Amino acid sequence: NLGLIRSQAKLSQFCSQFWFHKTLYQYSLSESRILN
Repeated sequence: NLGLIRSQAKLSQFCSQFWFHKTLYQYSLSESRILN
């Protein structure tokens, strides 16, 4: 089932992007906390 594989790949790509942005956001929060 190609459609299922494609949607799963899209979902995993979204999850990894979300995780990356969340980590980046938390990192910038801790950075600003250190600076202030």
